[in-house]
Amino acid sequence: MSTADVLESNTLFHEAWKFYARACPKGEIVQPPGVLIAACHVPWSIMNIAFQPAPEGTEAGLTGALDAAAGYFTPRGLAWMFALAWDWLPPPVRSRAAELCAGRGLALAMESVGMVAERLAPPVRPLPALDLRFVTDAKEAQHIADIHAAAYGAPLDTARQSLAIPALFQGESRGYLGYEKGQYVASTAVLRLGNVAYIGYVATRPDFQGKGYAEALIRLALQDAKRLWGLERTALHATLAGFPVYQRLGYREVTRFGLYSPRSPGR
Repeated sequence: MSTADVLESNTLFHEAWKFYARACPKGEIVQPPGVLIAACHVPWSIMNIAFQPAPEGTEAGLTGALDAAAGYFTPRGLAWMFALAWDWLPPPVRSRAAELCAGRGLALAMESVGMVAERLAPPVRPLPALDLRFVTDAKEAQHIADIHAAAYGAPLDTARQSLAIPALFQGESRGYLGYEKGQYVASTAVLRLGNVAYIGYVATRPDFQGKGYAEALIRLALQDAKRLWGLERTALHATLAGFPVYQRLGYREVTRFGLYSPRSPGR
């Protein structure tokens, strides 16, 4: 994992969430000393993230960033996450990071893998045919929310309040829904970030998982990115469950993140 790859993955993570925050009606981006906050001001914690804006070399710097993030989110009653960039912490600080988070009531909620591909690898299996539709209005954005609620076991109201926002899929962002036999089964989005097509909002309804729908939709979305923007280089931040799927698509790992959140939302 090169320093340049790690920097790029962190920067893309920041820029994607800054776009999402700007797209949300109450979203905002603030940068107290030592921390970058991209807050969509919606109920789902993954949409309200505090980041390290640069490599952090000291324990005091990390604890200051954690405290600043809590100082922003807690009074507002928002569920939130702090993204620890493991390769931006020196080993002594990295080894203490979980303990420092725990002391502030933060627990590991998920891990994320920064990944990049210069271009996708050829498919290794036949992919299902999908009826592709662009997200153009609130109803279609709500379909993306409903797919995510089902895929990730989130309350439907939380997902809808957080993702049924058409502006998330406008401008430099394009949202996609995959339909089979009239049913919406999978979603993705592609966001133009400089010379990179950034993939996000990938989800498949549980009863349709394992059939290649997400892969088919990602490939169609990236075909669109090449046609519209001339971009083949692509990046994303994967869950551990999605990691092997993206490897099969030709993405390679460049860095990892630990996303910590309060044990009780809003605390």
